[in-house]
Amino acid sequence: ALKTTEHWLISGAEGHSSQQAGNQEDQADEHAHPGSDEVEIRATAAGSHDHGAIQLFDNAIGYTPLPRGLKRQAGVYALVVINDSMWPEHRPGAIRFVTPGIPPRIGDSVVIEYVKDPEVGPEAMIGHLLARGETIKLGKLNPAAVVEIPAQSVTKLDRIATDAETA
Repeated sequence: ALKTTEHWLISGAEGHSSQQAGNQEDQADEHAHPGSDEVEIRATAAGSHDHGAIQLFDNAIGYTPLPRGLKRQAGVYALVVINDSMWPEHRPGAIRFVTPGIPPRIGDSVVIEYVKDPEVGPEAMIGHLLARGETIKLGKLNPAAVVEIPAQSVTKLDRIATDAETA
């Protein structure tokens, strides 16, 4: 016998009394998506090489199921990849989850928002974080390239969750 409950097999949560369950819900309220099964899609992403091709929206443009491994992460949102500049890692039509609460490390896939032209407003793109300093360097896959963005123009640099976190 597995010595577990059907409830745990389905949800991963132990069976609790209603009082204990209420306490867990109160604790989860501290997180961006407490017990939620969906997350907002707030961007479409085309990983352009020469200009930001992501459209970040203040409001949700849709919803998608939130992977179990990200339910305790604050501020998670999703984006939809719309071109092949990061193929094969980020395929067109793929939904990617952005984890602003986890600082990006060198080598991570990131979403970067920056202001190249104040009259145009912010631009954004995805890429691999290659270097930080006075210039942020992003690696692109298709075709292989390095994009350099002045650090002082960056308004957001958020990590994209790994496949292992979203499984």
